[in-house]
Amino acid sequence: MDGQLRLEGFEEPAAEPQAEAPSEEELEQRLREARKLKVQSFKLAGDEEEDNDPSEEPEEYDDSELEDFTSYDDAETVQNELTYRRRIGWIQVLLTGAMELILLGVGILTLLLRHPPFESYLYVTLNLFFLGVMALINHRVIGEGIVSLLRMRATGDTGAALASLAALAQTVVQYFCIDSVTAGETVLLAPVAGLLLLFGSIGRLMMVRRVGLNFRFVSFRGEKQVARIIEDPRTASEIGRSAVAMGDPYVCYYKKAGFLTHFLENSYDDEPAGRSLSIYVPCAAGASLVVAVVYGLLTQRAAEALSLFTALLCASCPAAAMAAYAFPLLRASARALRRGGMIVGREAAERVGDLDAVVLDALDLFPAESVLLHGIKTFSGARIDEAILDAAAVSSAAGGPLSSVFLRVIENRTDILPAVDSLVYEQEMGLSGWVSGRRVLVGNRRLLENHGVDVPSRDYESRYTHDGRELVYLSTAGELSAMFVVSYLAEEGIMKALRSLTGSGITLLVRTCDPNITAERVCGTFDLDDYYVEVLGASAGRAYERLALGEEEEAEAEVAANGRAEGMAAVLTYSRRLVKGLRLVSIGQVMTGCLGWVLVAFLAFYAGTVLSAGWLLLYAAVTAIVVWLLPLIRKL
Repeated sequence: MDGQLRLEGFEEPAAEPQAEAPSEEELEQRLREARKLKVQSFKLAGDEEEDNDPSEEPEEYDDSELEDFTSYDDAETVQNELTYRRRIGWIQVLLTGAMELILLGVGILTLLLRHPPFESYLYVTLNLFFLGVMALINHRVIGEGIVSLLRMRATGDTGAALASLAALAQTVVQYFCIDSVTAGETVLLAPVAGLLLLFGSIGRLMMVRRVGLNFRFVSFRGEKQVARIIEDPRTASEIGRSAVAMGDPYVCYYKKAGFLTHFLENSYDDEPAGRSLSIYVPCAAGASLVVAVVYGLLTQRAAEALSLFTALLCASCPAAAMAAYAFPLLRASARALRRGGMIVGREAAERVGDLDAVVLDALDLFPAESVLLHGIKTFSGARIDEAILDAAAVSSAAGGPLSSVFLRVIENRTDILPAVDSLVYEQEMGLSGWVSGRRVLVGNRRLLENHGVDVPSRDYESRYTHDGRELVYLSTAGELSAMFVVSYLAEEGIMKALRSLTGSGITLLVRTCDPNITAERVCGTFDLDDYYVEVLGASAGRAYERLALGEEEEAEAEVAANGRAEGMAAVLTYSRRLVKGLRLVSIGQVMTGCLGWVLVAFLAFYAGTVLSAGWLLLYAAVTAIVVWLLPLIRKL
């Protein structure tokens, strides 16, 4: 059969004249031609390949890091990148921690024996080797710390970078002072610098962890609303004038967004240390250098001057700068995410951290499941189905908590609702509009009385208004048509979030077109301080509607929520507390750094000795714990 291999027999064919063996060049040429034919014959089924336009040639593969999250299609790629970074971060922490434990063990033995536990050259070499490997593992900490210093923007990594490089130089110099090492007179500071690198790697791991948690929110295809500051002073004053005694109010509102942009840029470029360390670290390093030079000139001992310079850096540069700032950021972000909000970083938190007020819609406070319809009473022979349709048409056109009640009754069949014209909200009374050529009123008894419609007596109303229930009247064509008995309940999560919001000093401004939603009802339902709750007037409500109306296709990834009041309120509360906590961290870092610098300098000039590595390690550990605990003073 054609195309199949058949064995015709085992007889050897007749010998033929042997051809000359091809050269290596001929073999290579044949191989190239065979490959060329193979490539040309490879086509997609049913598709003829045309000559390629140079402009259509595929771009070369770019093996660089992913720039940012630019569309939901990138979610898996970005998630894989973040997972990779988190794993690398754990490896760095574990390796750095293991080497730091070795250095600590050698240091403790040296302290107990009052001399190196083994041969001096080996002792110096071990310190140099492990610190050098730790520096290589944490090369980003050192590299970015030095680069930021050269750019006059020192960060939390700068102190650890300077201390590590100084400790490496100080360790190398000990090879030329080996007799002092043998006698136990030299202080090797590699363990102290290693501790700073360990804290730095922990801080970076916390940062990667925070970014990974926030990415779950950003990559989710559900509703997102971003916090916006009212920039126009006139509009801010009109909406939030009740929130401040004097000056322009600082007011925030939320607006829907389809996609959050620049997420990775805002997450990684955000330096949590802020401006405090960018000023303090260069000053501390410069002062340490000056003191070390003076000490060297006075004592004529260059090696001890270098040791003093290293000790001053280790004591003055915040031991756990990155971790001290990253920990409250991670904690606040994680808690905000559990409530439905996202804080991308310190700068984003600072934008809303000093708010005077936030505007929320009444529908945010009382979502569909929080408003109950207990009964309907019709009057003047009105049909109950027509009454429901009229009330649903007017309330759904205006929005608000009542709309969810009636839409639930008609099973969200908005297509059966009649059109509404000339809809007007009358402050603290209700809605009026024209439906099918008839004036329809939906509101409280004051609205109907204001339009000359007869309403039931107070005694009659009292039969239905027990247990916190409210009445909503419907009037059609000047006649009382129906009475709806409703109640407003507080969701536990929203209640806790609003209580924390107002408890942190942020005023809650409520936009409503529901006459039952008053400041008194909001305070009573959610157990809030009435000093921090205001219901917007009609004019302020319209100004807010103009700002919050519609949806942005893209918005900056900063402070956002999932569209529920719990997340909206919680993310602002955590941002406010976070900003105050980070300010305490900055103060604590600078104060403990200054104290350590003074202590080391004083002992050097007064006692003529450099503070030992053991005391420096103890000081670094204690101050790190103290600074980590400072944000807890501000409850997160």
